[in-house]
Amino acid sequence: MTGAVVDLTLAGISAFRFYRVPPQVLALLPPVAQARDYGRRGLYGHPLVGEALGGTPLTCLATARRQSTGARWINWTLVQGELPFGHVLDTDFSIGVTSPALTLITLGRKLSVTRLAMAAYELTGYFSVFCPSDEMEEALASNAGMLRDSGVRSWHRVPREDGRRGDLWQRAPLADLDELASFARVNAKLRGAGKLAEALSLVNGVVASPFEARLSALLTFPRRLGGCALEGFENNRKVVLDATGRTLSNKNACYVDLYHPGAPGGRPLAVECQGGAIHTLARVALDDADRQVALRGMGIDVIPVTYRQVRDVENYHALARLITGLCGRKLPSRTSQFVRAENALRHEILGDWAHMFD
Repeated sequence: MTGAVVDLTLAGISAFRFYRVPPQVLALLPPVAQARDYGRRGLYGHPLVGEALGGTPLTCLATARRQSTGARWINWTLVQGELPFGHVLDTDFSIGVTSPALTLITLGRKLSVTRLAMAAYELTGYFSVFCPSDEMEEALASNAGMLRDSGVRSWHRVPREDGRRGDLWQRAPLADLDELASFARVNAKLRGAGKLAEALSLVNGVVASPFEARLSALLTFPRRLGGCALEGFENNRKVVLDATGRTLSNKNACYVDLYHPGAPGGRPLAVECQGGAIHTLARVALDDADRQVALRGMGIDVIPVTYRQVRDVENYHALARLITGLCGRKLPSRTSQFVRAENALRHEILGDWAHMFD
């Protein structure tokens, strides 16, 4: 995608959904012949809109109040003033899309800071969540060879625990945390920039799945937002293995989901997310086991965490007590204010990730 001047630019939730669509799906969609004609069905009936973007109304960018009226199938989001250069991007469908940074600003107007932070975790992480329609599933299956031969940069689809096709896709990050923070700082006068800056301050690092984002939030969010307020955790920390670790794992290094140096005088801590399909395939499970043995051989405490443990309140409290203790901290006092904040946090982040930002 390149910088462009277009008549219609996706923003907010529509732009966020566009960034979720795998390239191999986009490659199978036909052109949008009537993208600039708001009064026709060419755009609104196109599979990009009906199947990939969640249908109408679309959320689109307006730069003046006079633009933000008239179109029946569009919800306009107004960004007044001069748009930051390069933050309206062209697509192959005769419409534009806001950059990831401007997408988060416009998306965040209807989200809490907590959920905006979760959206930032996705755009800066190694995953997207996208569920193809039945028609898209058929097209992907029947055109698999063509897509492979054409060199389309495809995302890797993670199967469900039972082996069926899932809605989790692995890909390179679409945005950089530091660049997003810089954008919010430089464009502080834009409505929503302050909220984005606050949300980004809650993002602890780069993650590989929704589960890692959720667990990071529960452990590192401040107490006023219901988290354990643990400092010092690093996401996706690279650990160079010693001779023992290399022998045990046949690797020179490994990556830890959540790494903490541990309590003063104590052992480092590796918290490993074990829930979901990413960790249930036989080969991956074996790699995880080898990695955990290698880390333990280096004197690092390893705590495997499942989504069930986090989902169940009592199990989560026991887990949080264990982790905070190993970090040399205590759980927050369970005042009525903290309990309300914790319940609100759990409600906001433990629901259906696919529709969390709608």
